[in-house]
Amino acid sequence: MTSSFEGETTLDVRRRLGTEARKKRLSQNLTGLGVVFTPVALGVIYLLFLAMPQFQAETRFNVQASQMSNSSGSSNSASPMTSLFSTGGGLGALASGFVDGWAVQDFLNSRDCMRQLDQKIDLRKYLSKPSLDPLNQLDAHANEDQLYQAYQKVVHNSYNMIEQINVLDVDAFSPQDSTAISNGLLSVVQDFVNKMDQQGIDDALKVNRQTLQTAEDQDKAALAAVTSWRLANGNVDPTADATMLMTQVGLVESSLSTAQVTLDQIKDMHNPNHPMLQPAERQVEALTQRLADLRAKMSGQGNTSASQLKTYVELTNAQTFADQNLMAARQNYHQSFVTAMALQRYLSIIAAPVSEVRPSMPNPVYLLLTAFAIGVGAWGLLSLVQALYRSFRHA
Repeated sequence: MTSSFEGETTLDVRRRLGTEARKKRLSQNLTGLGVVFTPVALGVIYLLFLAMPQFQAETRFNVQASQMSNSSGSSNSASPMTSLFSTGGGLGALASGFVDGWAVQDFLNSRDCMRQLDQKIDLRKYLSKPSLDPLNQLDAHANEDQLYQAYQKVVHNSYNMIEQINVLDVDAFSPQDSTAISNGLLSVVQDFVNKMDQQGIDDALKVNRQTLQTAEDQDKAALAAVTSWRLANGNVDPTADATMLMTQVGLVESSLSTAQVTLDQIKDMHNPNHPMLQPAERQVEALTQRLADLRAKMSGQGNTSASQLKTYVELTNAQTFADQNLMAARQNYHQSFVTAMALQRYLSIIAAPVSEVRPSMPNPVYLLLTAFAIGVGAWGLLSLVQALYRSFRHA
């Protein structure tokens, strides 16, 4: 049986259509293989000819607070809630560890950390190695944004909340470079930790430091006032002078009493010409005048011993108060200093940075699998677009 269409038989038509279908399927398969394996081939070329090996150095550390035990008196007066949240133990230390660890992690991810690291070790020279690697290229004169992007590619850090440990991974083009960058970051983090509570410590000590300075100034002024009074009055210790005057008054009163008894005995003889009468009277008059002079010196008018003693006692009382105030200020400052020192943090290195011997990046298996997945995804997208095109064309 023959067909009237261009003289072809049905068998010829079937053969022709089958050949065209096979060619179309072959073309589609080749296209699919090309789409799938082109990224893989590019990945192989990148690995063999372009990629620069990178070596990773891992560092482990944590931030610890100073362990300073409180004195027995303060611990006895502290409430259970205060003791529970005090620095160095209990939930307070746990919460402090969380806060410090997260703070260090955020700092390592910041642009400020990158700037300090660049100032400390010249980060650009480690990241701007001459190479053909299009994925890891940084110009020696790159701006700060480009440097920060390169920094984020090579510096990876995480925080283990259970163990309260920061893990820092640094990738570089040689083991020496990764170790140098890691050590530089540790130095920057150490400075950050040292300054973390510096403002709080300064504020805690500021008031007590000012109080101590005021107490020292007042004590010096009180001592200077006592010294000036002694120089002005020519008297080192008016208390001793007053004691001496009172002793003299007592002796004169005793002598006067004896002299008056003697004079009374002579007068009882009723002999105006008695040879001892006038000497006894003169002795009583002299002792009476001496007693009057001593009493006037002690409590009379003007610059007497009593007035000097009053002023001196006021000055010495002021000095005693200033000394006690200074001692209390020193004790308060010492206590605040101990409390402030408990806020100090320090960096504890658990594992020092040690670089790998073999490069860990780029990872050939991961890179090729990623390229293959990209190729499969591209082929699936292409097939979807072709199917949609055919459906719209025959609609």
